[in-house]
Amino acid sequence: MACGRGCSRSTAGDPILVNYSAVGRDPELHEDRPETFDLAREDKQHLSFGHGPHFCLGAGIARAVATIGLSTLFERFPELNLAVERDELQPLPTFIMNGHRALPVRLAAAAQAADAA
Repeated sequence: MACGRGCSRSTAGDPILVNYSAVGRDPELHEDRPETFDLAREDKQHLSFGHGPHFCLGAGIARAVATIGLSTLFERFPELNLAVERDELQPLPTFIMNGHRALPVRLAAAAQAADAA
């Protein structure tokens, strides 16, 4: 099997570490801002659900749950915002994935937000 650009070979027993925090940061795919999390990015190539025969059977369900869950959250709480300043968010102490120790938010239901206006 050929090994292309950026490829390295491993042999049986070699440890392999997958760096999930690098997902979506490929400068060859995203030349403009590879380090930026951008939901509107048009090219969303990723392997989050695997590939080929190893593709996750639950991928469609996971996407539906995320879509329905997030749209419902934002419909119910249209004024949702951070309860702390952005620079107060503490990153997770790991290089395996991106995230924060906590994400404190303020919630106001749609009816409450309308009454307050």
